[in-house]
Amino acid sequence: MPRPLARLAVAAALTTLALGATACSSPAEEAPEDVNVNGGAERSFTDEELKSHTGGSYFPGTFTYEELMKDHKCQPGTAAEGGFTPGAYVIGGEDAPSAGTYELTGSQVKPGELYVYAPSEEEPGKYESKYALSYFGFTLVELNAGDAVFFTPPEQTNLITTMPATPIDATAPYESGLYRVGVDIPAGAYTVTQEEQSAAAIAEKAFTSPQAIVYDSLDFALNENVSEEFLPELVEGPVSVVVTVEDGQYLELYGCTATPLAES
Repeated sequence: MPRPLARLAVAAALTTLALGATACSSPAEEAPEDVNVNGGAERSFTDEELKSHTGGSYFPGTFTYEELMKDHKCQPGTAAEGGFTPGAYVIGGEDAPSAGTYELTGSQVKPGELYVYAPSEEEPGKYESKYALSYFGFTLVELNAGDAVFFTPPEQTNLITTMPATPIDATAPYESGLYRVGVDIPAGAYTVTQEEQSAAAIAEKAFTSPQAIVYDSLDFALNENVSEEFLPELVEGPVSVVVTVEDGQYLELYGCTATPLAES
């Protein structure tokens, strides 16, 4: 994996249950015993591949688009009014998003997921794991031409949409989502506290704890300068941390809310 972010590793290890015949499935409530934890299509591995495994959620390997659709229980998504439906896409292909930055809509109380695979340079027609992410509320992603993506949001009505050109309509305290600092929220210090419903959903699914994550880029596969603040599990009431962000950065609230420090 390019970056050892806990929420990405967890998302990659999830298996999904079929939601319908025409869209990707939503996250499983509880992983079955035969859950695929390889971060890619189910397959066997050679001794050489196993020796090179780093211990993360991804195993080395390449997969066809058809294998990945089967593994993620997806059918090709479709263009819809306002965006693209849950499903599988090759970025830049027919009836698929073009390369660019997009918003993934979702829920404040249920996680959504996106799995991204890059074309293999050595094996034409196959793909290798690039990154996976789990999010609450909404997130922004940079999708590159040729990537195979599998969008599994919590609801069938959630879409891949164009990134908002103007600031989103958000007021403090800010709920879970990924915010453009200097556009959606002002730069400065924030008090971040677990959001009870989404924090409970994280614990219920054996995810990591709620997090506040600061990015310098939306291309998650290349984004190395990442700062994470983990909030302990919600046991005896809310626990808070202070996070400082600058213009041009991105603040993700994963199962938590943020209030400007001056208002805390």
